[in-house]
Amino acid sequence: MLVACFLNEKNFFKLARKIFKTVKLQLIKYLQFKSRFGWSLSNLVAFLRWNLFTYRDLWKWIDHPFDALPSVPESVQIPLPLAGLGQHLQVKTT
Repeated sequence: MLVACFLNEKNFFKLARKIFKTVKLQLIKYLQFKSRFGWSLSNLVAFLRWNLFTYRDLWKWIDHPFDALPSVPESVQIPLPLAGLGQHLQVKTT
């Protein structure tokens, strides 16, 4: 009977959500513990959200958040071999 209760889809998703929140909090607490900056937990979470889509070395940024500049990623888009097609139209200047 107990197994049937845990196999219920609603209970499974509630349990998975609780486990995810616990793991997420443990990861953030680990980052706070390993940093040399002295983050408060709320500031660390806010700054992580703010810098979510920037390319930075995480450990440099955690230790020195105002000194670590974002790096520019290399382009992964291959140029289209056909002239005149694609986003980058070549303009002929004469």
